[in-house]
Amino acid sequence: MNQFHQWMLEYCGDCGAVFPVRAVRNAERRKIYSTVDGTSIAPADNSPAWVVHAVRMERRLRSYQDFRQLMLDMPTHMFDIRKCVRESANEYGWYVAHILPAKNRNINFLHWDRREVERRFYLTLHPCNLFFVPGVRNRELGENPDVIRYIASRYATRYGVVWEQFLERVGIPTGLGDPSFDPGNFRVEYALAGPRPPLLDIHSARLSSDLVKVRYKASRLMFKRDAIEPLGADEFFEVITPMGVYRLTKGDFYTQFPSVTKTPSYRDSGLYHGAKLHLKAQRFRVGD
Repeated sequence: MNQFHQWMLEYCGDCGAVFPVRAVRNAERRKIYSTVDGTSIAPADNSPAWVVHAVRMERRLRSYQDFRQLMLDMPTHMFDIRKCVRESANEYGWYVAHILPAKNRNINFLHWDRREVERRFYLTLHPCNLFFVPGVRNRELGENPDVIRYIASRYATRYGVVWEQFLERVGIPTGLGDPSFDPGNFRVEYALAGPRPPLLDIHSARLSSDLVKVRYKASRLMFKRDAIEPLGADEFFEVITPMGVYRLTKGDFYTQFPSVTKTPSYRDSGLYHGAKLHLKAQRFRVGD
C-alpha cells in the first residue's frame, strides 16, 4: 500500500501523465481529453479499480516504471480488462466499492484543472478508497453508510499516515474513519444472483444436466476460455468427447487445473488441451 501510494504521488508530478478518472456525461471511454490547463485524462468506468486490485494481488508492479506504464495502458472499459489482467475480483464474485464517490455533479470536464484531475485520479483507483463486498452487482451493500463507516475506521487504523495523506489529496478533512468508531451490531444481507446448487449436494448437482450453462463438443477433453470465463464459480460447463462427457463448475476448473489458466494457449489463444488431460479429469466424467 505504501509503495503504491508513493508511486501515485510521483505520477502526479509526471509531465507525461495520463490520468484515468471516472467518466462523466459526454466524456467517452477509450478516448483521451485535454483539460483547460493541458492535463490529460482518460474517462473510465470502474475497470481501473478492478485492474489495480488484480495487479497488486499478482505483485506485478516492481518499479515506478511498471506503475507508470500501467497507468498509460489502463483499460477504461470493462470489455478491455482482459487485455491487462485475466482474473479480477468480479470474476470471483466480489463487487468493487468506493468509500468516497469517484465523481460528483461537476461534469464540465474540459474545465477541470490539474488539481481537480489528480483529486479524481485518487478517488478512482487509490487502494485507500476501494473495498470489496460479496455479490458482483451488490451496489446496495457497497453504498451502505454503516459498512462504509466501518471500512473507513479500519483503514484509518491499518494505513495510518497513508490514509491521512489520501484524505488530504482528495480534499477531505482528516477525521474520516475515526479509529475509535464503534459501529455496534448491525445486520447486512445480500442475495445470490440466480440458482445455486446446495453445497452439500454437489455430486447430485453434477449429475443433473439441467444445471449445465454451457456445453460444447470436442475430439478430446479441452478447455475453451470464452466458454468458461463468463460463468460464475458454481455454474457448470460440459465437454462432450468420444471418451465421455465431462461436467464441472468453473470453480472446479480453477481449483483442479490452476496451471491451465496461466498457459499462453489458454490465456492468449483461448484453447487448452493435452493428451493425458482426461486422466486427471476422470472424477468429473458423468457419462458417454
